[in-house]
Amino acid sequence: AARAATITGDVGRKCTTASTPSATTVTCQGYGLAGGRVRSCAADEACLSTSAISNPSKFAPPWSPISAQEAADAARAWRSVAAAVAEEPGLRIVEQDDGGRYLRATGPSAVPTDGTDDVEFVLRDDGGVRLLYRSATRQS
Repeated sequence: AARAATITGDVGRKCTTASTPSATTVTCQGYGLAGGRVRSCAADEACLSTSAISNPSKFAPPWSPISAQEAADAARAWRSVAAAVAEEPGLRIVEQDDGGRYLRATGPSAVPTDGTDDVEFVLRDDGGVRLLYRSATRQS
């Protein structure tokens, strides 16, 4: 796995290698928090992230609640986010930490059609409620 991360150029990504006599496949997953934030996107990733500040084509701004009640109450905002993800067709929550306000879900990717997307959210309340997020297709 360390060699796979070296090949892809990002040691923060979780990479595995599967070899057969005819091919070697490296699959990388870049989900998980780094310093309380979602990770950025590697240059070769089909990805969008609120942490991709050095790569404008992969950057998305954090979400801020429109509702005054959610803007004033991070716990309420988090419940709304978790409920919305749970109700989204095609997404399956695979990791949820309500205390840390972190959630990761998986779903089918559009491209490639047999791929998997990891979608993750972390709600921060340090100077205002805002939702950081990342969506990336697992690479093979």
